[in-house]
Amino acid sequence: MAQIPTWQPNVTKQAGSLQPITAPSGDVTAPAYAGLDKVISAAKTYQDNQDKMNVSNIYSNFNDKLNNAFYGQDGLLTQEGKNAIDLPEAPGQESQDGVAKRAFVTYNLAMNDAIAGAQNNAQKAMLQQTLLSSRSKWLEAAQQHQQQQQQVVDKANYATGIDVSTKGLSSALAMGNYNLAVMNLNDIKHKTDIYGNANGWYDAVTKNTADNSMSSAVLNSISGLIDSNNIPMAQKALNEFGDKLSADQRNAIDAKMKPIMQKNAVDAQVMEWDKDPNMHINGDLNQPLDEAKIELAAKEKYINRTTTIVHPAANGTVADKESFSNSIVTQESGGDYNAKGAVQSDGDYAIGKYQIMKSNWSSWAQEAGLSADAPTTPENQDKVFKNKMNQYYEKYGPQGAAVAWYAGEANAERWVNGAADAIDSRGNHYSWDAQQGGAPSVRGYVDSVMSRTSYSGTPETTETVSNPDYTTNDAVMARVRQRNSEIQLQRSQRNTQLLDMFENQIRSNNPTTLAEVESLAKNIGFTGSDLTAAVAKGMGMVGLVREDENRQRAQTYDEALGELASGNITTKADLTMKYAGRLNNAQLIQLENSLNKESKWATPENLGAYRGVLNAHGIKAGSTEAAQIYEKITNQVKDNINRQIPFTADDIRTWAEEQAQKVTIYKAFPERNTVTYQAAVPPEWKTTAYGVLNERGEEMDYDNSTGRWFVRRSR
Repeated sequence: MAQIPTWQPNVTKQAGSLQPITAPSGDVTAPAYAGLDKVISAAKTYQDNQDKMNVSNIYSNFNDKLNNAFYGQDGLLTQEGKNAIDLPEAPGQESQDGVAKRAFVTYNLAMNDAIAGAQNNAQKAMLQQTLLSSRSKWLEAAQQHQQQQQQVVDKANYATGIDVSTKGLSSALAMGNYNLAVMNLNDIKHKTDIYGNANGWYDAVTKNTADNSMSSAVLNSISGLIDSNNIPMAQKALNEFGDKLSADQRNAIDAKMKPIMQKNAVDAQVMEWDKDPNMHINGDLNQPLDEAKIELAAKEKYINRTTTIVHPAANGTVADKESFSNSIVTQESGGDYNAKGAVQSDGDYAIGKYQIMKSNWSSWAQEAGLSADAPTTPENQDKVFKNKMNQYYEKYGPQGAAVAWYAGEANAERWVNGAADAIDSRGNHYSWDAQQGGAPSVRGYVDSVMSRTSYSGTPETTETVSNPDYTTNDAVMARVRQRNSEIQLQRSQRNTQLLDMFENQIRSNNPTTLAEVESLAKNIGFTGSDLTAAVAKGMGMVGLVREDENRQRAQTYDEALGELASGNITTKADLTMKYAGRLNNAQLIQLENSLNKESKWATPENLGAYRGVLNAHGIKAGSTEAAQIYEKITNQVKDNINRQIPFTADDIRTWAEEQAQKVTIYKAFPERNTVTYQAAVPPEWKTTAYGVLNERGEEMDYDNSTGRWFVRRSR
């Protein structure tokens, strides 16, 4: 900063001498200090301008610094979600201040740095006033950003919580654990209440949101059960929680469930036909279904006929099980603990208030916590009935439970899955509307029980529909064609396995006639047209087996010739013992003739000389080398015989030694694989070695220093 100039008095210089300064007379204030005021004023103005300029520069730098801290990369007001809000310390999580607190600290630090850059108190005062007045705007922006991000986090947490509870509800409904399902629904309501209160919702808005969330959760859970074709559990879930759904949601569930139930009914019927050989081509279960027969059967069964679809309670379930149980009692015995049903052909009969079959009493009593021989007292009857009926009710709903009690659990399954009819204990089909002797039909029993049962809303109903798919047979025939594709694939896989077994049987049994091949095929498991195809293939395989056997016999014959040539076999007895059964008679006779021819020199003494040479050179009897040596000796013997030159065991030994040396030399000097090759060959073999190498056009010499023969050759 420029210094303010100090005031100096006006001094008049006199020529030749210095005059003393004298004070002016009179009023000297105004005239004497008028110039000083102007100087001071100018200096003050200058200083003010300097202060303002410096403060402006500091403030500009301050703003740049704050803008970067708040809005720059990773700035405070660019933080989102949990990064922007206050987080208390929690397991696995450190505490965190939100951006509002961080903004307060950041601003104050920047402000202190700015004020520290002032050059005087005036600048400090100016900066402090300016920065304090602008602080609230920065901090309000940070607070607003944190509140917005808190709402984002709360909304995400709420959505996650609802999703977790919805998945819990889905799992509970799939398991039939309705207490757990209620807990998950209550959890959805509780989470919605907390979220609504935190956001200042009106009570009506909170309740409406909770109801919508619960209905969506129930809808999605039941839809999931339908998608997985778990129709019985979907129906039971509707029985228990149908009151959570709107009319439109309920209609959507019915529309989604109905075709699946109809499809299940078609599947069940086609699979029943699949078990009947008469419905298959050629009466063979391994053959495809006969589409012509199926179409006729489907027309007879479904045209102008109906299918029953069960619609569970629309607005809740039976008010309580007591009403349903009382209706069962009324239907069965009227409440008589001593009632006894008619004795059936198998000796079984129903007993007591609930008409429990005598044959079921022991096992059902144990299920209820009683002993197998517990007496049928009123108390025990109540306990057994309550336990068993609860099982049926939870598994099949009220209508299904009534069917299970009257016609057995297998028919309860068929009822809730929309099957077209019922089955008896032997698997025979009968109509839901067929009278049971003097007793009502299954449908009549259900209708009678349900008509006396109290409901908390619209009860379960059944709808009798004429299914267009059944009428045109499209659904039935489509399923039949699908099943035939499955049968063909299974048949192909099965035949592949059987053919492997069949081939092994042919090789093991060596059949020679068509009857023998057919017998093997039948024993393996081929039937019908598959049997015919297998026999044809088997006859072809017999020819291949014979070719293979002939090939094996040829190899065995070569082996036997080698044995004769090597001297391992010298007598007919040895030949027969080793090769009878492996060679045919013609081959054995040929070998015997060869044995007789070669016996002119293969005496025990000569063979002893021959084998001694083999052993000395480490050549195994029966090897290729032994056969080669044997052949050379045989040729030499023939030559001597032709020339009428006698020979002895020593001659045999000499000839064998020469050939053994050649074999060894050939091994020691492989043909043309190196430039120079040395081998440890005894020097006394020189003549033989030269002969061998000369046959190959190679030169060889002996190295006395190494004791090795060597060959020089060019590639």
